[in-house]
Amino acid sequence: MKKSTIYFVAAIMLIGLMSYVVIHKNEHANPLKDILDKTPESKLPMFVILYNMDVEGWSESAPNNARFKHKYKVVTNADNPRRMKVSVTDFLPVGKDMFFEHYHNLDMQIASKRVSPQGDQVSLIVSPPGYAYYIGNKRMGRWVTKQDQITWRFRRRYRNMARICNIQAYPVSKARFMNYFHNYRERQSYYGKSNEKNLYGTGSTFSRNSRRTSLFYDDERENKVRAFYRYQSRTGRNGQNIRSRSGNAGK
Repeated sequence: MKKSTIYFVAAIMLIGLMSYVVIHKNEHANPLKDILDKTPESKLPMFVILYNMDVEGWSESAPNNARFKHKYKVVTNADNPRRMKVSVTDFLPVGKDMFFEHYHNLDMQIASKRVSPQGDQVSLIVSPPGYAYYIGNKRMGRWVTKQDQITWRFRRRYRNMARICNIQAYPVSKARFMNYFHNYRERQSYYGKSNEKNLYGTGSTFSRNSRRTSLFYDDERENKVRAFYRYQSRTGRNGQNIRSRSGNAGK
């Protein structure tokens, strides 16, 4: 065999091996874990919101070519208005299972990390932003009554948290929050429900009204993500079962 042919075959094999390594690596990519692990204690408490998601290179005729990505909003020093920092990541590769699991969680808090007497405490329970530790915290705000409606209001020094939680456009009622606090907090995911529709999460009014997702809805990105999810559900990946790993939607 000629040397040129040997080199050509070797190059093809090398390209194939490199492609396999990249695909295998991406299948298990978990940037959320990296963010949690690398955030030092001096920046706690912190939490992470799923800010955007995307599927690239996927089609029903070539399902194995898909590349999955998440973009996160990361809030550190969340209880300190002077040191609080809000940053948004680039699109980061994630594994298919992780992408599928978080399909319903756009604009939701999907992870948090806090200091506790037992050491750093990490939670992966999904909830609307701020519900787990900040809304209802009397040091950070109070319940106010207006026109027979009781809703949460952050103190002025925590106006960044108010923007993060989008409570100006989407007020948090005390009745809804107390349902979450007593029945879901740190136990299972909470999406709220009204007439059988989720109040929070992908496709909800809360998410659609958030300017941070303006590059997802009514865009080709939304169509690609929805098509992938429906295809996976049809071919044996039951979305409801995957979602229930973190808990059922709140009512």
